[in-house]
Formats: sequence, C-alpha cells, structure tokens
Amino acid sequence: MTEWKIVTDSGSAIRTLPTNKNIKFDVAPLTIRLGQQEFVDDAQLDLENFVQTMHEAKEKSSSACPSPDVYAQHFEGANKIICFTITGQLSGSFNSARIGAILAQEKNNSLDIYIHDSRSAGGEMDLLIHKAVELIEENPNQSIEELAQKIQAYHENTHVAIMLESVKNLANNGRVSKLISAVIGMMGIRLIGTRTNEGTIELNHKVRGQARGIRAMVDDMVKNGYRGGRIYLNHILCESLAQEVSDEITKLFPEADIHINCGSALCSFYAETNGIIIGYETI
Repeated sequence: MTEWKIVTDSGSAIRTLPTNKNIKFDVAPLTIRLGQQEFVDDAQLDLENFVQTMHEAKEKSSSACPSPDVYAQHFEGANKIICFTITGQLSGSFNSARIGAILAQEKNNSLDIYIHDSRSAGGEMDLLIHKAVELIEENPNQSIEELAQKIQAYHENTHVAIMLESVKNLANNGRVSKLISAVIGMMGIRLIGTRTNEGTIELNHKVRGQARGIRAMVDDMVKNGYRGGRIYLNHILCESLAQEVSDEITKLFPEADIHINCGSALCSFYAETNGIIIGYETI
C-alpha cells in the first residue's frame, strides 16, 4: 500500500499532481445544481458549457459538498492521508470530511488522517496542496502529526486575493448581501476582497474599471506582505486577464513564482466569469 495520499475537494483547481509514485492524489468533487441540471465538479466537466448554463439558468442554483461516505471511500489506499477542504465557514465539506475520516478509521483503524480546513478556496488551496507534496517528498517517514504542524505553520503565511465583476451567485446563496450584488453589476465596478482569519469573504474595495481593479488587488497583496513568493492564480475563463494580473505583479517582483490555471466549476459558480482568485505566500 502507498504510504501517503493527498485528498482535496473541488474547491481546489488541482486535478492531477506531477509527483512521485509515493504520493497518491484524489479529488472529492462537489456538485452544482443549475436549475434542473446537476454538474459534478470533476476532471471530465466541460467548464465552458457549465458557465454558459450557469448564466442561462433561471431557477435557483446551489452547490452541495461530498457526503461522508464519499470521503470515506477517498480515504482508502494509503496509510497516511491529509485532506484539504474549502472553507468550513461557507461549505459543509470540512465537517463531511471529518465524519468520513471516522467512518474510514472504523473500517481500518490503522489509518492516520488529518483534515485541514483551508479557510479559503481556489489558489490558496492549491498553495497548501503543493506545499504538502514538497514536505512529504522531503521526509516521507514523518508522521501525519508532524506534517499537520508544518502545514498549519505554512498556512499562517498564505492568503487569498479576489477580484470579481459579479457576485450574483454569492448573494443568492447568502455569502454576500444582495445590495452589494446590485452595486457591483453596475458601471464596470470590480469588487476586491480577501478572506478573514475565520474563513469568510471580506470585501475591501469597489473599483471602477479592470485596470484599477488589478492595481488595487496587487496593492492589497503588497500591503499584506507579499514580496515575490509563490502564487497560484486561478481565473474563470479569462486567461488574458490572468496574464495582465501576472504582468502587474512581475513589474514589482520580476522573480515572482506565478502559476496560472483555470478555476474549478465550484469557484466558477461563486467567482463567475472574469473572476480572479489568487493564493499567495508572504514568507
């Protein structure tokens, strides 16, 4: 049996890991219901079709986390398992994973499982996952408790920055006020935000225009301590915008380690088209 396994829900954009064979990787997908259609947020999902359907949907839309039984199945196949979930303040995924761990350990009491609440989504989850890979590769013989302590310490120095041009689905699902949703949809407003220490969304600025939005987001990152470290930049079907953000960052920090990829369907549901979610480190 493989010794290590990393599990994540689909709040992360990662679907495969370019890693050695000593680490297994698995994704427990959330599901998104758009009217009468249900989409599983896995590697087979057609994101462009999903986003188009999302914009056309007239009925109430919502997301649902993996069940404990699903998590328990994903916790098979290794001795030591670390699981990353989207923020527990906005989803039941963290609690579902915790119950799934109990179920898995009832079936196999030799399993060591650690569930880590990312208090975030998108790029910051990607940062944490890749850090876990590095730490495991550095010392495959460490205990799950040792790895958990290192991840917790690293997490103290990771953050998320977001830029949105629509928060309709966030408002419809009670994540932000409908008044804010109405304002952001008018006159080219971009909303710049981050997460709180508890894992809720904090909206810092309303900025008119894309260029000003990019500068405001990067300025917030610098004020928060970013100095050119690793970045995972998730975009919602807007690669050219993501590249503009990357270019703005590299003007200040030419050696910045920036990884750009398309966000998951779950992040697309909440960040919507042209949304940007940046996970960055301040170490």
